Amino acid sequence: MKLFCFIAAGLLGASASAALAQSAAPFPTRPVTLVVPFAPGGASDGMGRLFAQGLTEIWKVPVIVENRPGASGTIGGEFVRRAAPDGHTLLLAGPATLTILAAVNPRIPYDPVKDFAPVSVAVSYPYVLTANTSVAKTLPDLLAHLKQQPGKLTYASSGVGTTTHFMAELFKAMAGVDMMNVPYQGVGPGMNAVMANHVSMLFAPVNEVGPALQSGKLTALGVTSAQRIPELPDVPAITEFVKGYTADSWISVLAPASTPPVLLERMSNDLRSALTLPDIARKLKEMGLTQVLNRPGEARDAIEADAATWRTLAKQMNIKAQ
Repeated sequence: MKLFCFIAAGLLGASASAALAQSAAPFPTRPVTLVVPFAPGGASDGMGRLFAQGLTEIWKVPVIVENRPGASGTIGGEFVRRAAPDGHTLLLAGPATLTILAAVNPRIPYDPVKDFAPVSVAVSYPYVLTANTSVAKTLPDLLAHLKQQPGKLTYASSGVGTTTHFMAELFKAMAGVDMMNVPYQGVGPGMNAVMANHVSMLFAPVNEVGPALQSGKLTALGVTSAQRIPELPDVPAITEFVKGYTADSWISVLAPASTPPVLLERMSNDLRSALTLPDIARKLKEMGLTQVLNRPGEARDAIEADAATWRTLAKQMNIKAQ
């Protein structure tokens, strides 16, 4: 027993010493690559460049945004999964690349929980349910219309397995209504279709539909957050009429799975410092983003919970990749 205790104490001491040495090791030692798994010019790309700007200021080395679009984000995700777990290659990702995609497509080349080590869920942002002005003026009006004519109304999405698709399907399931999915190549084309009254409604990020709402070309019926938001103070949270409905989207920073915990904590602290720099914080707010900046363990728990929600919904609504 004494020998065992001695060995255990020695192992614990060695582990503590290794962790201490690792925490004191220089990082980063060269430019860091932040992979955005979508094309330049989109919302994810804009967020990635803001994150990179802040981290460059904190780390004093270039943080380079590398766009690796394709296959619903899996090309970029797989690139980071295979990278060295030293913190110099990171992934910017949200539900569409991780949790929702895995729920509809079991053939993606990575597990969204097991194959990545979250640094932080950095920001979250609500979506807003918008409709053509001729369809409904309020959320109760829309719900009544949907129940009177099940399956007659349509909603635009960015395709099967996207956030716009799953937020609408969650609404269908929780409100007990039926409506038809009409996929488009992104939020912009879908929004144009709703304004032209080719499609009845659309779930979309608030910042992307803001101008159409301000001009009166679209009507805002409800937001997906748990509470009303400052940008649309007169628009109810959907949960006020569909009890329990909340579905904010989020953006996380992740590293390869075997990245040391001490390094993850250090990067999480540095990301917090980067995104709370006054200029970066102001720009994030202008984009309609709320800072979350949770710790690596909290981020993992949040991503696991999100994955479970969308797996359950995909099974309940029989949603599969096409």
